Amino acid sequence: MRSESGLVRGVGFLGLCALVINGMVGSGIFALPYALAQRVGGWTPVVLLAMGVALIPLVFVMARLAAMFDRTGGPVAYVQDAFGGNAAFVVGWLQILSVASATAANANALSDYLFGSVAGGTSTLIHAAATFAGLALAVGLNVMPSRRTAGVLVLASICKLAPLVLIGLFAWPHLGVAPDSTPAETWAPLQAVLLACYAMIGFENALTMAGEARNPERDMPRALFLVFGLCTLIYALIAAAYCATVFAPGKADSAPVATLAKALFGDLGGVLVLFAVAWSILGNMTINMLGNSRRIFAMEQQGDLPRGLGRLHPGLSIPINAVALVGVLTVGLALSGGFVVLAVLSVAARLAVYLSCIAALPMVRRRRARGVLTLEWVAIIAAAGLCGWLILQSKPENWLAMAAAVTSGLVLRAVARRLRGHVGA
Repeated sequence: MRSESGLVRGVGFLGLCALVINGMVGSGIFALPYALAQRVGGWTPVVLLAMGVALIPLVFVMARLAAMFDRTGGPVAYVQDAFGGNAAFVVGWLQILSVASATAANANALSDYLFGSVAGGTSTLIHAAATFAGLALAVGLNVMPSRRTAGVLVLASICKLAPLVLIGLFAWPHLGVAPDSTPAETWAPLQAVLLACYAMIGFENALTMAGEARNPERDMPRALFLVFGLCTLIYALIAAAYCATVFAPGKADSAPVATLAKALFGDLGGVLVLFAVAWSILGNMTINMLGNSRRIFAMEQQGDLPRGLGRLHPGLSIPINAVALVGVLTVGLALSGGFVVLAVLSVAARLAVYLSCIAALPMVRRRRARGVLTLEWVAIIAAAGLCGWLILQSKPENWLAMAAAVTSGLVLRAVARRLRGHVGA
C-alpha cells in the first residue's frame, strides 16, 4: 500500500515503537546518571520521574496531532496546515540543522567511546575514518525500504534496552536507599531538571515517518505514549541503581552506566555496556538521518526546496536524493568539527518546534471543524508553560544562532520557489 506521495506504507506498530525508541535513546543515558547525581544526589530517579510526568502534556499534544495526519512531515505537516508554508519551512529547516548537528556529534561520540574503551585512544586519522564508517553504516540502513529499516531499528531497540533493563533488575536489591542518604556534590536542582528534560525528548523524530506507516492515526499516538513511559521508567531505574550502588561524590565518572555494570557483573558488564552504547548510538543516528531525509522530502513536495530532492527511487520507493543529501551534510559536519556551532542552536530550535506544534493543535482542530476539547486545552496550556520556562533558561546566543539559521533558510526557500515558478507563501 502506498501513500498519496508514493511512499510505501510498510511500517507497523512495532516499527513505530522502534522509531520512537531510537529517537529518544541515544548516548545521553550513558552519561546521565552521574551528571544528575552530581547535582541532586539520591533524588536523581525522583527528578527523572517528575520530569516524565511534566512532559506528558507535550507528548499528549504531539500524539493528538499525530492522530490527525497520515502524511510525511510530522511537525512540518502540522504547522503547514495551521499556519502556512513560511512557518512550516522554518520549522523543518530548524529541525534539519539541529538533527544533523546532533547526528554528527553522536558519530564522533561513538568513535570516542569505542576507541577510549577498547584501544585507549587513537590517531586523528583513524578516529575520522571510524566516524565516517559509522555514518556510512547509518546511511546504508537508510538506503533500504522503510519496512526493512524499521526492522533493523526494532533489533537496535532490543539490543540497546535489554542490557539497561538487565542492569537495573540486577541492581534491584540495592534500591531501598532513602534519597537523602546519597548526597550531591553541589546541590543544583534547576540544572538537574534541565538535564533530565533535554535527555528525555527527541520522540518527535518518529512523527516524520507517518507517510510510511500502515495506520499512523491509530498507531503513532500509542507508540508515543508506550515508549515514552517505558523509557522514563528505565532511566529512573538505572539512575536509582547507580546512586544506590556506585556513585561517589567528588569522584569523576565519565561512563557511569559502565561503572555500574562492572560493579554488578565484572568485565562482562563492560562488554554489555559497550554493546548497548554501540547499538544505541547507531540506532539514534539512523532514525535522525531517516527523519531528516523525510523532512527534506516533505519540504520539496511543498515546493520549498529545489526540484528533484523529493525524487523516489523506482525500486526502493524512498527519497533517494534526500537520503544522499542528508548523508553528505552529516558526514561533512562530523568530519569538519563545524557541528559545534550548530549544536548550540539545537536546544532553541527544538523548543521553537514544540511551541509551533502546541500552537498548531487548536488551529488544526478548527480547520477540520472539530472543537478543541477541555483536556486538550489543559495539555496545551501546561505544555506551553513548560516550553516557556525552558526558553527562559536558554542563553541569548542560542536564539541569535537560530535567527541566523532561519534567515539563511528563508533565502534558500525564496530562491527555490522562484526557480520552480512559485509565488507567495
